[in-house]
Amino acid sequence: MILGPEMKSTGEVMGISDSFAKSFVKSQIAAKNILPSSGKVFISLADADKERGVELASEFVKLGFEVLATGGTYKYLSEAGVSCEMVYKISEGRPNIEDKLKNSEIALAVNTSDNKSSSSDAHKIRQAVLRFKIPYFTNMNAALVAANSISSNEAALEVKSLQEWLKK
Repeated sequence: MILGPEMKSTGEVMGISDSFAKSFVKSQIAAKNILPSSGKVFISLADADKERGVELASEFVKLGFEVLATGGTYKYLSEAGVSCEMVYKISEGRPNIEDKLKNSEIALAVNTSDNKSSSSDAHKIRQAVLRFKIPYFTNMNAALVAANSISSNEAALEVKSLQEWLKK
């Protein structure tokens, strides 16, 4: 078998548990994208995601996280009544999100921005979160699952063999 471009450097992980949320947490641990239980969450959203972003940011605030958002996202979230702080994009001046990432001030990042003006910023943010090993989500579905999984991560995660799970 010869690997094609779509098969190179792929990695798959699996988490098994008695709930979806715990399974997701386990999968993130296996992928080295460990979900934090506190800290600051950075959110920068494409316009199409801003409505769902209110739910996402509200969930993080409810969990005790502080929310930092770039200009347009900050404006939308603030107008919807979500408590958040504005942070500059990399191209907008300093201190900016890259500075906060470098200073280990960010516990988790969500960036769905896709417009041309932010593509350079989005690329630099992706590089920084990878370099500093910060959990990162690029789509709303995964980010919402992450927030919900953090909130339901009340008990220690159990470890069982595959054979033990298949007995059920």
